[in-house]
Amino acid sequence: MNRKWKIASLLMAAVVMVSTMGTVTADAASKASAVKKARPKVTLTAGEGQVTVKWKKIKKAKGYQVYRSMKKKGTYKRIATIKKGSRVKYINKKLKKGKRYYFKVRAYTKTGGKKVYSKYSKVKSVTTLTKLQAQTKNFLSKATRSSMSKEQKLRASYSYMRDHYKYIPRAMVSQNNKNWVDSYASRFFADKGGNCYSWAAAYTTVAKNLGYSARAAAGTLYYADGTEWGEHSWTEIRMGGQTYIFDPEIEYAQKRQGKQVSLYKITKNNGLFIYEER
Repeated sequence: MNRKWKIASLLMAAVVMVSTMGTVTADAASKASAVKKARPKVTLTAGEGQVTVKWKKIKKAKGYQVYRSMKKKGTYKRIATIKKGSRVKYINKKLKKGKRYYFKVRAYTKTGGKKVYSKYSKVKSVTTLTKLQAQTKNFLSKATRSSMSKEQKLRASYSYMRDHYKYIPRAMVSQNNKNWVDSYASRFFADKGGNCYSWAAAYTTVAKNLGYSARAAAGTLYYADGTEWGEHSWTEIRMGGQTYIFDPEIEYAQKRQGKQVSLYKITKNNGLFIYEER
């Protein structure tokens, strides 16, 4: 009886083992099938010379592969392998600024010692930011809220610039320099201040980013009585068929002297100052 009992126990164990192996194999096949049918959903966010790639987590995935190309239908190079199924972000750094890149992602799992891949995501593209674009984006993130309207953002940006930046002496822009706006704006954001050219360049850049037809003007500023203030620069924005002047730097200066004036969206006949472009 004892021998028969041992044989019966061994047979039972073998049945359980086979059953368990069958379950494991079935689970692995089911997991592989789920991943194979999946397709990651990808979103891209541009930064200064970099792109953040995010995707929706794929159930049962062991990891992901990220691919990049300079052309939508070009050759895609695998730039990263994420060896963790719960990790759904990759930051691709050291890219060229102001260049468009194309990305796609696929998930993978392992079964029988082999990798099984999902479908590739749809190809997504984005253009990396230049230094000035990144600075402007950072400024707007502090000065505005996403719930604001376009004009509310323009107004909030004006107030934020007036209240959080300062006057710093800088070289005046020569009449022959036609490409000064970007360099003055970038240094203004970096230093959190500058001269009138810096303020005008920065606010013009912000307005353009918000979708306005804006330009930085330079010339001479006079008091309303004709007394000359001096060489000056300001922002002009075309709105509703009319051109308005925006001058956060002079409003900042007046506020520091205890004077309350508004130089936001004023006309040339504003009763406060005369703006004469050179």
